Amino acid sequence: MKNLTWFYLGTAVVSMVACGVKDRGSLSAQYAKTANNLNQKQAVDQAVCVPGKAGTISINDVLLKSNDSNKPILDDRIITISADGKALNATTAPTPTSNQFKVGAAPDEKVLHAVQTLSNATTFLNLGCDVEKDLPTATKTWKEVKAGTADGKISTEALNISANSVFICGDQKINSLMVNLSADNLIFLRENSSLSLAEGNLATFSIIANKITLKGENKIAIKAKDAVSFNDLSYSLNIYSISPLEGTGKLTLSATGGSCTKADIDPKDLKAKSLADKTAADKAAAADRAAKQQIANDQAAD
Repeated sequence: MKNLTWFYLGTAVVSMVACGVKDRGSLSAQYAKTANNLNQKQAVDQAVCVPGKAGTISINDVLLKSNDSNKPILDDRIITISADGKALNATTAPTPTSNQFKVGAAPDEKVLHAVQTLSNATTFLNLGCDVEKDLPTATKTWKEVKAGTADGKISTEALNISANSVFICGDQKINSLMVNLSADNLIFLRENSSLSLAEGNLATFSIIANKITLKGENKIAIKAKDAVSFNDLSYSLNIYSISPLEGTGKLTLSATGGSCTKADIDPKDLKAKSLADKTAADKAAAADRAAKQQIANDQAAD
C-alpha cells in the first residue's frame, strides 16, 4: 500500500513538474516570452493612451481687435494655435485649431504697478542676442539678469523674472516648467525669433509687459512632453500687454499637447526575468528527477 501511495503521489508530482517545465521552456524561449509579456503590457498602455490635449491660451483685451463678449476678435497681428498631441500609430498630427483662446482678467493692481515701474529699472534679460552687436548701447551699463538654472537642468520650481527689457534673438527656450516673466518691453530683436519653455505636463508661462515689440514672424509657445500615457494635465500660456503691440511683424501663440510614444523594453528587465525563470525551471527539473528516482526506488523495493 505504501508503494501504491508513492506511485500516485509520484505520478502527480511528475505531472505537475512536467507541466511547469513545459511552460517555462528554454532560456531563449524565456526571453521571447518575457518580451511578449512586456509587449502585451505596452499594447495595453498604448491602447489607453489618449494624446495630451492642447493647453489653454489667455490674452488680455488690449491685444484684441474687438472685445465682443460673445465673440472676441484678435488683433490682426496675432494668431493662436491650439493642437492636441498625436496618437501612437497616427501618421499625422491632429489639425491645429486657430484662434482658440480666452480673454484673461487683469492682474492684481500691485502686479500692474510693479510692471509699470520697470521702465525706470536698469536691468535686462538677454536670450540669444549678441551683446555687442544686437543690444542697445544703453544696456552696457545695465545689470543683466539670468533665466533658468545655472547647471542648465530643467527647473520644476516657479521662476520669477523681471527686467526693464527682455531681448530675444533666434529660437530660445527657458529651462523651467513655470515662468512668470515681467518686463517694461519684451523685444523680439531679430526677425523670426521665438520663445518657449521646457516641455512638461504642468507648465505655465505667464508674461506681463508694458509693451511687446515684434520683428518678423515671432512665436511664444508651450508644449507638453511626449509620454507613454497621460494623466490630467495643466499647462497654460498667459499673455498680458498694457499697451498695443509695437514693431513690424506677427506673433503666434501656441499651446500643443503631448504625443503618445512607444514604451521601451529595458534589457535589464528582460535579463532579470529570464534568469528568474531559468532558476525556477532548474528547480522544477530537479524535483522531477527526484520524483522519478523515488518511484524507481519504490518499484525496486517491491
